[in-house]
Amino acid sequence: MEQQFNEQQLVQLVRQEEANLASKEEYFMKLRNVLGETVKAMDSLKEIQKNPGKIIVRLGAGILVDAEITNTTTCKRTFSENGFQETKINDTIKWLEEKQGQLENQLGKVQADLVASKNNIDQIVGAIRQIESEKQKNISVK
Repeated sequence: MEQQFNEQQLVQLVRQEEANLASKEEYFMKLRNVLGETVKAMDSLKEIQKNPGKIIVRLGAGILVDAEITNTTTCKRTFSENGFQETKINDTIKWLEEKQGQLENQLGKVQADLVASKNNIDQIVGAIRQIESEKQKNISVK
């Protein structure tokens, strides 16, 4: 059974879809940022294992300090805002690789959802234009 919508309902539907799309795009960007952090952490841990010694640590606000890595076998991984546990670097790298895979999978799903939302918007806008075109024809005939 096909539903019939008037122009005002279609305009409201486009607004809802656009708001939904904006929310999905924001979520997509957050996922990409988390994925970027995950890859950087994994790469850093691999580099620490290969090349122990001095590193430069970015503190924020444009401040860098020299630091020396003395432990190349374990690291500390947070599990809450104020809690952390010590784990082997190899185990953490495996955990980060799994997390990377999950994030990439989720990004793919969200990206497909974004495309579907954009297509929905295009279809609704097309229907609105068709209604407006019909209105113009009716005005011209009179």
